[in-house]
Amino acid sequence: MLDEVEIVFNYGGSWVISPLLAYTKKLVHSWLNFDPELLSHKDICDEFTSKLGFSRVKQLLTTGPSEKYYIVDGNDGIRAILSLLCEKFKVVNFFVVEEGEFTVVAQNITQYVESCCVDVEVGTDCEHSPGSVDEWDLSEGEECDLEWMDAISNERGRVVGDRLESFKELQVGMTFKDMKEGRQVMNYYALANKRALTIIKGDTKRTRYGCDIGCPFRCLISKDGKTEGFKIKTFINKHTCEETFFNARADAVTLAQYFKNKLQNNPKYKVKDMRGQLENDLKLNVCQSKLKRAKRMALEKLDGSFIDDYNKLEAYAQELKQSNPGSDGLIDAVVKVLPEAQHRYCVRHIESNWCRKWRSGQMRKLMWWCAWSSYVEEFKDQLNKLGKLSKDGARNLVKYPPKAWCRAYFDTQCKNMMVDNNFTESFNAWILEARAKPIIKMLEEIRVQEKCAENNAHSKKGKRPMSNNEHGSDVEGGIEAETGTEAVTQEFEPYGPNVEDEEDPPLRPMVICESELRAEKLKKRVVPTGARKIQFYGDHTGASVPTNLPYSPIKTTWKGKEAVPAGHVQMQAKKKRIKMMGVKGRNPVVDDLL
Repeated sequence: MLDEVEIVFNYGGSWVISPLLAYTKKLVHSWLNFDPELLSHKDICDEFTSKLGFSRVKQLLTTGPSEKYYIVDGNDGIRAILSLLCEKFKVVNFFVVEEGEFTVVAQNITQYVESCCVDVEVGTDCEHSPGSVDEWDLSEGEECDLEWMDAISNERGRVVGDRLESFKELQVGMTFKDMKEGRQVMNYYALANKRALTIIKGDTKRTRYGCDIGCPFRCLISKDGKTEGFKIKTFINKHTCEETFFNARADAVTLAQYFKNKLQNNPKYKVKDMRGQLENDLKLNVCQSKLKRAKRMALEKLDGSFIDDYNKLEAYAQELKQSNPGSDGLIDAVVKVLPEAQHRYCVRHIESNWCRKWRSGQMRKLMWWCAWSSYVEEFKDQLNKLGKLSKDGARNLVKYPPKAWCRAYFDTQCKNMMVDNNFTESFNAWILEARAKPIIKMLEEIRVQEKCAENNAHSKKGKRPMSNNEHGSDVEGGIEAETGTEAVTQEFEPYGPNVEDEEDPPLRPMVICESELRAEKLKKRVVPTGARKIQFYGDHTGASVPTNLPYSPIKTTWKGKEAVPAGHVQMQAKKKRIKMMGVKGRNPVVDDLL
């Protein structure tokens, strides 16, 4: 069986029944570098329903090596697919018939009769396949090697558990398909027994293991002369050394394989929890950086690496343009569709960046008062107050264009005066789980998530609960509700004159005395205390450009100093070195020659 396959989920198309059964492909969703041993019928159906927007899977289909369609029924069908995997057939396509669609007539994959080439690998003691020893039917008179059958029986139970119980005991004659697998098994043995094994000698054909100085343990794995695989030829399982809490055999690759199943079930499994599990189950201490590498390796193998997705990004964009004519990039779309749209900055993000250097509480307040200023003169006044505390702080603040974050320069067509971007933060929280995935999988999950939310909104549209019908029960869309919950009617005081028991009284406007309103305004009129005139600037939308500010944007700096070219820095350093040498009485010219 192959170690890695690609699982492709086809969706967004339609079935063609005649003349031949076919599925018109529209969109695909993939699991790259997936371990075929972890494949199950339930996980595939759950992927279609939870990630791709299907309500319920009625039929699950796949294609064989000859591209013929077959029905996959339960895990028996999955096992039939796994038996067909080879180098020429390592991309498995799945299709579904959703509940409510016409049933597709096709042959079951368990009745597969096509001829194909299947790769036969060297049998190992670390993996097993369907049709093992317990299922074999031996005819009368047929002899069987009992030791060989015991080895196969142990092979079936050798799984990577939390405590690695199945790797505590090894034996001479165990076989592996390659040296990589043999070394991985020895790493598991070292972790399970808490022994600090070392490689005495190793190459592509043999690896000899030892333990601490004076410990008689020895193990030799070398190429088997009868097969293409490797096997244990020498194994002295005796230790006189102490158990170790730090183990060099716990490398990132071994830990990634150890946590593979747990990370597949829970990609948010934290590094500190991984470290705690190793301490509790194996009494093993592993540094945090190594566990981070192991987690990244496991997730890249399960979900596909981020680099691979970026390499496929251009093809993904072309596919979007073909399936949705007229699609364009976000910047181009905003320019074409909304050419007069005004862009704003979130002041909270400006604050987090600006306050890294300017941490004064009073300066933070003045920064927010600058953002909340409703007219230009007020903004300049607050900026002057900030400049009295720190001129560099004021210059650094206006480096962010005030037109994008100060109310005084906002356009008047958009009636939203918010200076912080809570809408985007809500969206970021909504896509929090998708943001951690590679870019194509992130975009696909956001698209499917948005589509599911849109479908839910359409399904709820027009269904408004009604109450107080003639039977006194709640109904929805004319159908009597089963819950029997009574609707609560809010009491209110009506406007206008009393309508008593008149049915369906028309809405009457509330009568307001204009003279009383004018009298109240005259009482609350405030006498101006200053003589400065407030002028309003702006184009036809009300937006204006900051001019004549008391401070100009600060220049680019590095570690608090104004940035200069590298050649200038080298020249200054050379002058300083020559000056220091002259003070010490040394000849800088001779030193340069030396």
